[in-house]
Amino acid sequence: MSSTKQRLQTHLRRYWKIELLNVFLLPTVASYLVVFVFESQFTLALAVSLVATAWLLVVGTIALRMMQKRFDGLQTN
Repeated sequence: MSSTKQRLQTHLRRYWKIELLNVFLLPTVASYLVVFVFESQFTLALAVSLVATAWLLVVGTIALRMMQKRFDGLQTN
């Protein structure tokens, strides 16, 4: 396997896990910043935007995981 393919495979293995971590981390940090740092209220609009953001991150995680699995499958054949 070439060096470029190995780097791509390594990148995909790491990146979907980072994306999955962001599903939980990003809404938590955003909520903390809004409520405690900016001393604002947790509103319905904020909740909806955080759910939408988390959903997009979930979709990205699934897509990256599928790419990684497909890439691994192509490498074994």
